Amino acid sequence: MKRYKFFIILILASSIYKSQAQDLSVASGTNLFIASGTTFHSNGLTLVPSSNFTINGANSLTKNTTLSSPPGPTYVSRVYLFGSTTGNYSGTIQINYSDGELNGLTESTLQVNNYTGSTWANHSSATNNTTDNYVLSIALSNVQLNEISLAASSAPLPVTWLTFDAVKQNKSALISWSTAQEINSHTFEVLRSADRLAYTSLHTVAGAGNKSNISCYSFVDTNPGTGLNYYRILQRDYDGTASYSDIKAIDFNLNLTDFVVLSNPATDGTLNLNLNLNFNLNLNLYDLSGRLLIEQKAQAGFNRIDISHLNKGMYVLNVNNKSMRIMVL
Repeated sequence: MKRYKFFIILILASSIYKSQAQDLSVASGTNLFIASGTTFHSNGLTLVPSSNFTINGANSLTKNTTLSSPPGPTYVSRVYLFGSTTGNYSGTIQINYSDGELNGLTESTLQVNNYTGSTWANHSSATNNTTDNYVLSIALSNVQLNEISLAASSAPLPVTWLTFDAVKQNKSALISWSTAQEINSHTFEVLRSADRLAYTSLHTVAGAGNKSNISCYSFVDTNPGTGLNYYRILQRDYDGTASYSDIKAIDFNLNLTDFVVLSNPATDGTLNLNLNLNFNLNLNLYDLSGRLLIEQKAQAGFNRIDISHLNKGMYVLNVNNKSMRIMVL
């Protein structure tokens, strides 16, 4: 009598599922636990952790063709982005690739490169298999996995970022950034947006070209917009390659102390006020029933408003949604 063994594979679809073709996603509030010594494979990426490793969060592992982190080395068109992990990774990493993804790189020089959250780091290869098209790095220890790809061992990182900050200074924004090294670095461009969609160029500064020690840069935006201002840096190399920094936000919401009414009660048919800001704002004057009587732009500094046509009484002055009562005599 023949005996048959049946192997039952249980798939917990409520926790792990496919969001895109061969991309792994872990549902929000759940974890994918990979035990030490277990082989994990997803779309050409193979991990064998030497200590327990956990992937958590939604859209946790996706395969892209371009980097999303700050500028890295010249890389193959195969990039793995981890949305969220718990703990650092120790063990081996293998990345398979196709010839069409090489971007002109020599296969025998490829190494695994990993973005640690602030810099790119490369890891020596145990195997460069140019026949089966894969690179294997072993003995990684306590590495933070954010984004990984393959790059040439002889190609240093064009720009290694140290810091990027946007800080409110009174009515201005101080934008500062620093790099640990720069290779072929041409320019840095400061960009600002009110909605994180459309950006305006504020300032361009020359890069260091080729420099192996720390470089520091800064720019002061003296004319930010009211409300949230989003800043980022566009870095360009001499070869035309361009990449972006992270995005920082500063809130320039208007306070009542930002405009001072100099004549309250207002007499002689004029309302005088001083705007302690570096930009213009909308000014509206209403009666107590909510009827709009005056609508105009308030300029930075001193403003004189003609109210000679108004009757004596109480009114409401509104400057960019901040209001105060005004008495007219």
